[in-house]
Amino acid sequence: MSYLKLLDPNALLQTSRDFLRHCEDPEYGFLSVPNARPAFLEHIHAGVLACSVIGYRSPALPRCEEFIEKCQKGNGGYVRSVFGGSATLENTWLAVEAGALIRRLESGPEIIPHMMEREALP
Repeated sequence: MSYLKLLDPNALLQTSRDFLRHCEDPEYGFLSVPNARPAFLEHIHAGVLACSVIGYRSPALPRCEEFIEKCQKGNGGYVRSVFGGSATLENTWLAVEAGALIRRLESGPEIIPHMMEREALP
């Protein structure tokens, strides 16, 4: 931990933002690593969550919303991929949280609180 104190936090944020930019994808939103296709719901969630933690309003957010919408099944749950599958509670959690974070990122510049600090959905 003492080594981390020596590091410039702004430099860490910038390098994280740079990596997120490399993972942005014009079709899916975010990829797990640059140019690794296709994307899955957990990649979208991780990209959106990382954006929310560092306060980065990615231009990929609208693609993320589209991806999430395509993953929703008729029963209201979400699948892992736009290519189909079975809706699960885990995937539904990832989709719902990512959607809420996207809405908050798009509505203001503030850094989004995570986990226990988050407000409940209406």
